[in-house]
Amino acid sequence: KITQYNGCNENIFSITRVKTRVIYMSSIHLLIVDDRAPAREGLRALISVIGKPHLDTGCPPIMVIGEACDGTQAMQMVEKLHPDVVLMDVRMPGLSGLDVTRLIKASWPGIGIVLMSFYGVHMTEALSVGADSFLLKGCPPEDLLKAIQKAKEKSDAQDFPERVEKSSGGIRVRGA
Repeated sequence: KITQYNGCNENIFSITRVKTRVIYMSSIHLLIVDDRAPAREGLRALISVIGKPHLDTGCPPIMVIGEACDGTQAMQMVEKLHPDVVLMDVRMPGLSGLDVTRLIKASWPGIGIVLMSFYGVHMTEALSVGADSFLLKGCPPEDLLKAIQKAKEKSDAQDFPERVEKSSGGIRVRGA
C-alpha cells in the first residue's frame, strides 16, 4: 500500500485484474485560534465551504474541531484535541501566536501551524519560530486551503519519517 502526497491523499492498487483508485478522505482536524470572535466565526464559515471533500482531486475535507480565543486556551485545546493543524492569529493578548507556536512545536512537533496576520512584517518571525505557513488575513480562499493542506502534509512527513520518499511528483509516504 503506497500513499502519495502531492497535495492529495491517494492509494492506487489493483484488485482482480481491474485497476482501482481508492481515495481516502480522512479529515484534516483544524483548531482555529483568534482573540476576535468575528474572525473565528468568519474562518469557520469559510472553511465549511472551501474545506469540503474534493472528490475530483482526492484532497481531504477540513473539519474544524475547536476554537480558542487566546494562547492559553489554545494550548489547553491542543493538549486535549490533538489537531492536525492549528490556524492562528499572530497578535493576541497574553501568549501571542508566536509564543504558542514555539510551545506547540516543542511539545507536539508533528502538529502543523499556519499563522495569520494583517501585517506582513510578522512573516519572517512566524516562520523562524516554526510555523509551517504564514498568510495575510484576507488572502484568497485558495491560499488558505493550500496552506492548511501543506501544513498537514508536513506533519504527516514528520510523523512517519521512515516512510518518506521524495519523487518528482512530490512527497510519498509509504503505508500510512
